[in-house]
Amino acid sequence: MRERIVVMIPTWLEAKKFMCHYGDTYETAKAGVGLAECAARTAGIIASRKPDLLILAGFAGAYEGRGIQKGETVLVKRENSSDLGSCCGTDFRPLSKAGQDPKFNYYDCPGTIPDIFPQVISNSVNVAAIGRRNNLLMDGAIENMEGAAFFSVCNAMEVPFLELRTVSNIVGEGPRDWLKEEASELLSEAIIRLIDTLTENNNVLCNKAYLPH
Repeated sequence: MRERIVVMIPTWLEAKKFMCHYGDTYETAKAGVGLAECAARTAGIIASRKPDLLILAGFAGAYEGRGIQKGETVLVKRENSSDLGSCCGTDFRPLSKAGQDPKFNYYDCPGTIPDIFPQVISNSVNVAAIGRRNNLLMDGAIENMEGAAFFSVCNAMEVPFLELRTVSNIVGEGPRDWLKEEASELLSEAIIRLIDTLTENNNVLCNKAYLPH
């Protein structure tokens, strides 16, 4: 019996190279941008397609001095809910996501993560770079805008998952400095490497389902 693996990618910019090279081979879906959009789409994909494994793949920004460089690809072992709280002047005051200490505002990937890319902690944010203001969650090496929602839904619905990120920029850089085309190509190659590691003979279901709009 073939495993059903679905690759979720937030935007067409990120998905472009993978879809051009492998869009007719692997089952894909649009994750959308941001926590709310990704949560809704993840729940919908789980309900409608019933995957054996979900992979969220996209770009990320790396924090300076955390050991991750532009163009590097990583697997995420934990997602911090980094900007859940309120701002008071220059201070950020975290709120609890579940009625407990805000220092537990994170989600873990409970399964075995393949040892083929560095494994990092990521900050999930709604506003880029704001996650740096939460001193309780300063262990993140990268940041993105979907991961915590993806982790939360997959854990709640008990579906195995992995998150793969290629670093397109250093946090704080403007879009003109991003590695857009190169990061999309690197991400595409990394997705294939991950799937090849997880499956035998690329034995996954095929369905060109990503919508580039």
